[in-house]
Amino acid sequence: MKKFFATLILTCLLLNCLAFLPACTGTVKLLYEEIEADGEIIAYSVVGVRNNKAEFDITIPSSYNEKPVVSIKDSAFKENKLLKSIYIAETISTIELDAFFGCSSLTNIMVDENNNYYKSIDGNLYDKDETEIIQYAIGSTETNFIIPEGVNVINNGCFLNAIYLTDVIIPDSMCEIGAFAFASCSLLKTVTIGKNVGVIILAAFFGCNSLENVFFKGSKEEWENINIGENNTCLTGATIHYSL
Repeated sequence: MKKFFATLILTCLLLNCLAFLPACTGTVKLLYEEIEADGEIIAYSVVGVRNNKAEFDITIPSSYNEKPVVSIKDSAFKENKLLKSIYIAETISTIELDAFFGCSSLTNIMVDENNNYYKSIDGNLYDKDETEIIQYAIGSTETNFIIPEGVNVINNGCFLNAIYLTDVIIPDSMCEIGAFAFASCSLLKTVTIGKNVGVIILAAFFGCNSLENVFFKGSKEEWENINIGENNTCLTGATIHYSL
């Protein structure tokens, strides 16, 4: 009789485990939104992801339900701290604001080489012409970063919460540093800024409390002519070194 009850209890436990197995193993599933024209679905946008796994990589496909996937919507992956890497298909023509905001584990952003709008360089997201750096993979543990010559805009929030960065070099080709571009880069100590930067927008260096030295490749007069937005006291309060 004892053996019978022991077998019964073991069977019940096994059935319970099987019943909860899908939730335990988890899945990664992209969430989509329909794009319609004249009452017909013509394409899809990625609006989010459902994930129960510890960490994951994701591929944005070129099609869904036999229709092209053309965009990644605003905040689609916002604050997803489990996303490690993402591959973006050639069909994606729009990546909206804050799509990867707060993705603190994101170390690699890859783009299909046939995409006409975006490009990946060393795991970071740029526009196809390489004139704008859109999103730095903030989960990267690299401490130094050199923005390539030819880039003239740093996108809003591009480096936000890149907590490992200590030194950044901004090239002479740069014209504009976007809002919150380096905000909360708490270990950032040194920034080199190209002489042609004309605008540093609101809170670009907000929360960069370790920033000690700013090396400006122009003169003091040119520095004073830069339009520096509010909440950039971490930048203006650092020691400014001039090249001319």
